[in-house]
Amino acid sequence: MSRNILFLVTGATPQIITETVYGLSVAQEETWIPDEIYILSTQFGIDQVKSSLFKKGIFQQFLDEYNLPKIKFHEDSLFFITDNDGRKLDDLKTPLDNEYAANSICRIIRDFTKDDDVTLHVSIAGGRKTMGFYAGYALSLYGRDQDSMSHVLVDEVFEQVREFFYPAKNPAEHYVTKTVNNKSIELDAYNAKVWLAKIPFVRIRSLLSKDIIAQTHEFSQVVQLINDSLNPVQVTVNKFSKTIKANSQSCKLSSKEFSFYLWFLQRRCESKLGVSYPSKDIKNDQLSEQETEEFKQVYKDYAAKNININSIVIDHDYFSQALSNIDKKLAATFLPKVYDQLKVQPDENRLYQVNLNNDQIKIIDY
Repeated sequence: MSRNILFLVTGATPQIITETVYGLSVAQEETWIPDEIYILSTQFGIDQVKSSLFKKGIFQQFLDEYNLPKIKFHEDSLFFITDNDGRKLDDLKTPLDNEYAANSICRIIRDFTKDDDVTLHVSIAGGRKTMGFYAGYALSLYGRDQDSMSHVLVDEVFEQVREFFYPAKNPAEHYVTKTVNNKSIELDAYNAKVWLAKIPFVRIRSLLSKDIIAQTHEFSQVVQLINDSLNPVQVTVNKFSKTIKANSQSCKLSSKEFSFYLWFLQRRCESKLGVSYPSKDIKNDQLSEQETEEFKQVYKDYAAKNININSIVIDHDYFSQALSNIDKKLAATFLPKVYDQLKVQPDENRLYQVNLNNDQIKIIDY
């Protein structure tokens, strides 16, 4: 069942919640009504939402006034920004506080976009400027075609008027008080104008793999991964730890997998041609005696004592299993752009090799 979800980051102005819902579901010709609303804020911000929208009943009043359908929005819809120990933050005052906010925003938007049946709309109107930036950036990281983003705008007369939450449906129904030059004046909320500024954004989700999206990464880690993927790939192979490191990410392989991959890299460093994939349809098809011997010379340094190196035959099943296991681990560790360069794959002659240059490969044994 498809769901429309509205996610907002807020600060001391819960008004942006009703203003945004008004902009989405009333003010624009092509209405978009959320089924569910979720808020991320500090302790102080959440208290403001509870006090005005829930306890004073302003949110339900708004729905009733415009005859909008029931929207799931209650205390369970309110997410707190917390530190690493789970303590709720009262405000974002330090760089570390902003980092906590960024990680929370990134995690929430990532989780919402996991579900193909969810259409997510993110508002960046509330909270500190850094929160809006992080929300927009996170949607750029994870957003799909059906997702969207906006900023709500209120005409200048009604800006900073704490009693104003949305334009009244009819004149002379709701009045709000504004202080001008130390004098209080009454404004009819019917005359207020609220606009929704839709914000286009670059969708770079395709740079992330499903495995990377599914894993828990901090905001800065995801950004670092993408930045690394845009740089030329530099591979460091550690023979001692049996790891493959590309830029800032590392992948650990089993003894057999590491030996197989290291063999391909060594062949590449020696400017040798790729190898033919043994056919499952040709009886006794296998790698050449020379190629098999090359692999054995690598594997003998890593194989367990119970493995008879001399009996190894690299036929279709052996080749396929080793390649598949390596491929899965590389794909789960590295972003697609990096993985595409690291994987063992056929060249134009259908010979399998790693398409890296010598200067991109560094092999160490410590």
